[in-house]
Amino acid sequence: MPKKSEEKESPGFEKVMERLEEIVEKLDEDQPSLDESLNLFEEGMSLARQGEEILSKAEARVEKILSQQDDGSVEAEDLGVEQA
Repeated sequence: MPKKSEEKESPGFEKVMERLEEIVEKLDEDQPSLDESLNLFEEGMSLARQGEEILSKAEARVEKILSQQDDGSVEAEDLGVEQA
């Protein structure tokens, strides 16, 4: 389980997605200046990487859970999900 300090340092997946949706909406509807558009794009790319990292960690946890043997040992299983 993540430490409390780690939870505060990185936003959860839902918060990342919420902010990404706000950025897309702002870019689509507000017609920001070029400079502001670039700043929003940069923030969006950073958030996308954070979201991908969160999903990768979740996938690893699922793989670990699914691969536990009856004797309590753990064996990794490939879920057939392609990595980006």
